[in-house]
Amino acid sequence: MAFDDLCEAHEQNISIRLKTQMTNLILTFIFTHFDLANITFFLKTSTIFKKKAFLCGMKQVFKYILIALFPLLGTGCHEIKDNPYIQTYVNFEINLNQNDYYKLNYGGNFVYVTGGAESNSWGIIIYRMPYSEPEFRAYDRFPPNNPYACQDENGNYKRLTTDGMLVIDSCNNILYNILDGTIIDGYGEYNLIQYHCSYNMGNNTLKVFN
Repeated sequence: MAFDDLCEAHEQNISIRLKTQMTNLILTFIFTHFDLANITFFLKTSTIFKKKAFLCGMKQVFKYILIALFPLLGTGCHEIKDNPYIQTYVNFEINLNQNDYYKLNYGGNFVYVTGGAESNSWGIIIYRMPYSEPEFRAYDRFPPNNPYACQDENGNYKRLTTDGMLVIDSCNNILYNILDGTIIDGYGEYNLIQYHCSYNMGNNTLKVFN
């Protein structure tokens, strides 16, 4: 089997969880000081660094470095289409002094919230950017690409989840960048459905709306 064919076959066997680990490691290294012990643990537990898969693994490491860096370089040339799947009303406010939202006082944290009593949202991810100035992102947990593809054991459609700086669509194997909502791995036509955020420093509240 040719080397490229071997790598392609190996790539198909890599789980969305492992892709998430790799991309999060690189993004975390960019924004924070990542200690050697954590890097060593990651390398030991990641299957791409074992036996004959090593060369393919190294090829994929460089791929995910590019994946992680791409959204940081800007997406000015990327055409973003309007998502036809969801049109919902969102307008609510949360107090960051409350226990449910307190970790949003610190950069790099996120919470899941509902879209408010009048909304038919699938839930919302609120993320505080990893900078000194308070800046926030809010995304719907509705998968923007092929949203009705997977159901759980109770018959509910699967929602997006968050891990580090990634938003994960485990059904369609798509990873999104939580910093700007763009796709960084996998195929899809649409970026995350994003809402506006308005932070009031005086009373430490955050309004989310569209």
